Amino acid sequence: WVGFAPAQALEYSFLIEMPLITAGFLKGLWWMIKTPEGHAFITMSFVATLIVSTVLAYLGLMLVARLAEQNKIWLFGFYTGLLAIISFVL
Repeated sequence: WVGFAPAQALEYSFLIEMPLITAGFLKGLWWMIKTPEGHAFITMSFVATLIVSTVLAYLGLMLVARLAEQNKIWLFGFYTGLLAIISFVL
């Protein structure tokens, strides 16, 4: 953590990521607005999926923040490792 407390390191990590996430979102939104193919994606099921995934991502980030505050962020490593194994197998 280069001398940072885990919670502070997590906070800086999110500050670094936010411009990239925002740029990716805006690029995708621009494509959806400007192209006929993009218009085909805008359905009620897409909007519902977007809302559910946003809520679940927020809850997941809150869990990671809580783990960082409790100095148990290493538990998150098991989760990401499991996802990596599943991804490689599939």
